[in-house]
Amino acid sequence: MMDKDEIIIQTLENENQLLKQNIKKEMNKNEALITEIDGLKNENEKLKEITNKEREEKQMLENRLNRITNSRSYKIYKILFRR
Repeated sequence: MMDKDEIIIQTLENENQLLKQNIKKEMNKNEALITEIDGLKNENEKLKEITNKEREEKQMLENRLNRITNSRSYKIYKILFRR
């Protein structure tokens, strides 16, 4: 049979093991969160690129529309076919 000191030591060792296991679990959770954050950052960068491309395309189309509406032939067409 174990004496008092051995029981205390064994109890502390068991608690220490449980704490180590909990730390490992938390570290794994943190790693998973870091991986998820990195994935979200990459997705965000891709979305920014898409948004920038769409913005450029929109500006290009607006410029094209302005050139057309400011052209002499469009103004003549507008006068001739006004309703």
